Amino acid sequence: MLSTIFGPYILPIGAVVAMVVQLLFYMFFVKKTNYKYLYYLNFKDDSLIKLLALLSPVFIGVAVNQVNSLVDTTLASTLVKGSIPALTYADRLNGFVTGTFTASIVSVMYPMLSKLSAENNQKKFTSSVKSSINMIIISMIPISVASIFFATPVVRIIFERGAFDARATQMTATALIFYAVGMTAFGLRDILGKVFYSLQDTKTPMVNGIISVGVNIVLDLVLIKPMAHGGLALATSSSSIACILLLFLNLKRKVGYFGQDKIIKATLKSVVASLIMGVLSYFTYKFIFGILGVGTFNEFVSLAISVIVGGGIYTLLMTIFKVEEVDMILNIAKRKLHLKK
Repeated sequence: MLSTIFGPYILPIGAVVAMVVQLLFYMFFVKKTNYKYLYYLNFKDDSLIKLLALLSPVFIGVAVNQVNSLVDTTLASTLVKGSIPALTYADRLNGFVTGTFTASIVSVMYPMLSKLSAENNQKKFTSSVKSSINMIIISMIPISVASIFFATPVVRIIFERGAFDARATQMTATALIFYAVGMTAFGLRDILGKVFYSLQDTKTPMVNGIISVGVNIVLDLVLIKPMAHGGLALATSSSSIACILLLFLNLKRKVGYFGQDKIIKATLKSVVASLIMGVLSYFTYKFIFGILGVGTFNEFVSLAISVIVGGGIYTLLMTIFKVEEVDMILNIAKRKLHLKK
């Protein structure tokens, strides 16, 4: 609203103000717990030395991951006009969806993994690792499939107005489709990173991140000519998938068996259920949209109904397939929505 008065400069100011408000919000609730901050810093403290040793690879890994975005943006600047915004908007949608669902699972499972690792409870730890991975897989695969089927209407409903025309919608939808290929890998990267952190191993995710960047750069250079900005998005997804495969191999070397056969079974069941869901929900969308007619609101209603129908179909199929993590995900969702005491 204020952007019409102050221009684009109000956007970073608004972001900073929002962060300050968030900090004050947290401080208010922290104060109610009677927590008091005491200044204490001893660089010879063994715990601090260990913490710094573990943090260094994390910082490097985070910095390395940003290189992907920098390389993609630089290469996209050599393409036709609109390539950079298309990648940016598609990446934001991808990040929003992945972050929303993955963060809920990670926030619940990470403390449990850390506790079990500290207790050296190998059996429960590997069982929790399997459950965490399966929850990400059966959550993200249907979302990935839905993003591929409904990329164009989603982008059109959210962004197409003003200077964002039909061409921009098509370019962004193309990028979103190729980002969607790696959605599950993006989610798995988060949870597998936390698994290694709970084992006090921060170097393995860092090394895999560096390898992933190398793969991404090579694929960028290979795919940019035949596929333009879509190739850059596909390269990002492909490098993430490669990173996940390496993390799985490293995890197997580190802990041995962690339910790989059950993970493969859950993945296959999720793929089958997701494809059925995608086809049926897409035809539902076309049918309803054909009845309601064109228009942003009508398209939104058609998409919303299709998503609800698709979600119901997928949940029903996964229940029939007897995937135990479905109940765990539903319980997490109920907890987040405060539907369960």
